[in-house]
Amino acid sequence: MVHRPEPERLVGHSAEGLTDSGAGVACTLLIAAAVAASSSGRLAGGEYRTAVMRGDEFSPLERMENGDVTDTTVRVFVESEAGSDVRRVFDETTLELRSERRASAAYPFPYGFILGTITDDGTAVDCFVLTAERIHSGTIVRAEPVGLLEQIENGEIDHKVLAVPAGGSWPVDASLQGTLRAFISDLFRPYADVRVEVGRILGADVAIAFIASRAHGE
Repeated sequence: MVHRPEPERLVGHSAEGLTDSGAGVACTLLIAAAVAASSSGRLAGGEYRTAVMRGDEFSPLERMENGDVTDTTVRVFVESEAGSDVRRVFDETTLELRSERRASAAYPFPYGFILGTITDDGTAVDCFVLTAERIHSGTIVRAEPVGLLEQIENGEIDHKVLAVPAGGSWPVDASLQGTLRAFISDLFRPYADVRVEVGRILGADVAIAFIASRAHGE
C-alpha cells in the first residue's frame, strides 16, 4: 500500500499499462515449514516468523492439488477484519502488531497482505479475502487469487489482489467492483491530498502474474 497515514494510537515495537497475460505462474514453495497448512488452511504466524528471522526465503505462490486440478494459492496475513473500522498495521517481517487506528469506513472483507511479496515502495502486495466467514486479525489464510483490482494512488500503482479461501468461491462481478469502489472512496475521503483512481477488475491470470513479479527477492 502506498499511503499509510500516521497512526492515531501506537500499540507496539501496513494501473495504467497493465495488460492481460495468459501466462499462468506456478512456483514451488521453498520453505514448506514456514507456511505448513493446517486442515483449515490457516496457521498462526509463529512458524513464519521463525523462518523469516532465520533468513529463509520462499515463493509467495504455491501449487495445491485439488482432484484433477492444480490450483495456485498464496498466503494472506489478515490485518483488518471484515465489518470493522479498525485499521491494524503489522510488521510485515515479524508479523507483530505495530499500530491501530480508526478508519473512515468499515472493511467489507478481511484485508491484509500476501506473504513473500514486496512492491516498489517496500511493502507487501495488498489483498482482499472474499468471504463471508469471520477471519480474525493476525490469521494467515491460504487463498486462491481470483482477480486484481486496478488502483492508482497519486500516480503510483497500488493494485489490490482479490482472493478466496482455498476451495471457496465468490462472484467477481459489477456488484463486487461497486462495493470495493465505494469502500475505497470512503476510506480516502478524509485525505484531500491523496488522489485515488479505482479501475477494472482484471482476471486471475493477471493477479497471479502481478504477484509473481513482486515476489520477495525477484
